[in-house]
Amino acid sequence: MKVYLASCDETSRLANLLPSNEGRQILVDSLIEAFGLHEICEVFDVEPADEFELQKFHSNEFVEELLREREIGGAATAQLDTSYGLSYDCPIFPELKGYVERIAGSSICAAEKLLECKRNPQSERTAVINWYGGRHHCLKEKAAGFCYVNDVVLAILKLRTRYRRIFYLDLDLHHGDGVENAFRFSKNVTTCSIHRFDVGFFPGSGALSDTGTYNFPTKRGLSDASFRQIVENKIIPLLEQEQPEVLVIQCGADGLASDPHGEWNLTIKGYTDALLTALNSVTSAHIMLLGGGGYNHRDTARLWCYITGQMANVSEEWTTIPSHPSLEHFHEDRFEFWTDDVCRAKPGRRDENSLDVH
Repeated sequence: MKVYLASCDETSRLANLLPSNEGRQILVDSLIEAFGLHEICEVFDVEPADEFELQKFHSNEFVEELLREREIGGAATAQLDTSYGLSYDCPIFPELKGYVERIAGSSICAAEKLLECKRNPQSERTAVINWYGGRHHCLKEKAAGFCYVNDVVLAILKLRTRYRRIFYLDLDLHHGDGVENAFRFSKNVTTCSIHRFDVGFFPGSGALSDTGTYNFPTKRGLSDASFRQIVENKIIPLLEQEQPEVLVIQCGADGLASDPHGEWNLTIKGYTDALLTALNSVTSAHIMLLGGGGYNHRDTARLWCYITGQMANVSEEWTTIPSHPSLEHFHEDRFEFWTDDVCRAKPGRRDENSLDVH
């Protein structure tokens, strides 16, 4: 399998500014480079999306608001921006315009790599990894849930120009509402989300009873065993039924046991094992892997680095993290890749999900 990896200094710099995940991207990039994965994968650059590309999904007014030059602060600006969701969990920050252009562009460029496979029917199965992307909450004309642009929808729309069967699987702790809303009842795109669901839990959508999509809402404490069982008993039958040409997966890391949300209880190996199980069930489908949530930045970097290594068929068992520019961030972990927090679920966090998951 051929594996592409999005890597771009300017996109990394801008992604590092995201208020909800400030400083995370440099950990992801540097850890991947420390283990030499950027040399094993075929790296591709990111071109910023222009206004026209953003308007493929987002409203003209919203795009204009995102891309306009502005002074940060001021009552009039704050009042205007509220109508577009640019406040509270999506505050305006310096270089927002460049951030939006680059994040959207990263997933559009990832989709272009898979379109190349369609142009060459003899090409081998291909996986495209883009840890910049996965901003699944943003709506057509409103930012939400730390997501200022819906790069996922833009990528899928690009894929739809050549592919007829696309399956979107969302593994984030939070329901992938923005993507679901964009493709509900679509004949070409199937959306599916495994997520935490409860009264008052953001975004409050994704009930089992929803139609035009597939949702698997969960309770607190989701364990590796329960997660894998959902994949084996629910997701794989759907994949076998739909037979997608492309499988797009949002790999949010906020369900890890070490995440500050403290809702699920997944380990890095358990998460990755379930992901690979899903991927291996439809061996003819090309793959796009995207990032998403994840608020323990070190362990998010570990997860995405480990997934990248598994996709690139790296067989060695990592131990000590190699020297690299961000090594000091792993001082608390004694510079070890596999720590107790990474390897083990939280013993006091009970799995409230019956193994007979609906």
